[in-house]
Amino acid sequence: WALPPPHMVWVSPPVGLCRYHTGSIAFGALILAIVQIIRVILEYLDHRLKGTENKVAKLVLCCLKCCFWCLEKFIKFLNRNAYIMIAIYGTNFCTSARNAFSLLMRNIIRVVVLDKVTDFLLFLGKLLIVGGVGAWSPLWVHFGVLGAPQAFSDPTGWGGGSPDPIGW
Repeated sequence: WALPPPHMVWVSPPVGLCRYHTGSIAFGALILAIVQIIRVILEYLDHRLKGTENKVAKLVLCCLKCCFWCLEKFIKFLNRNAYIMIAIYGTNFCTSARNAFSLLMRNIIRVVVLDKVTDFLLFLGKLLIVGGVGAWSPLWVHFGVLGAPQAFSDPTGWGGGSPDPIGW
């Protein structure tokens, strides 16, 4: 569901990155930095307006902060996909960002479904890890690694004189 890569001379990836795409990466970072600087200025203005009673200024500032927060998230998402397109096709930042955005918009249903499926799988992974550690740790504390109950093997609780929890 992407365009085929154009015919291009393959060079070593670090050499190609340093030679051809440093400006594209810097341009994407510049756009993001400008938006972040505007957000910092808005936070400073919000801090300065804390003591005032001007409700209209606070409302406008709150709306601007929300808009620039959304813009920053969108630019981070677009930069990430533009960098991927730069790495695949070797085009400049603006062309890659436009192609990445049109690719995402042509496949918006796939993007949303894939995002939700990966969120669910990450949740299941976290649940499995926490559940596994939660079920295994009481057994490990009681029986130890070698299977002998530590409460009966050593009354001092040091596992036969060894201070490490594994008991080697």
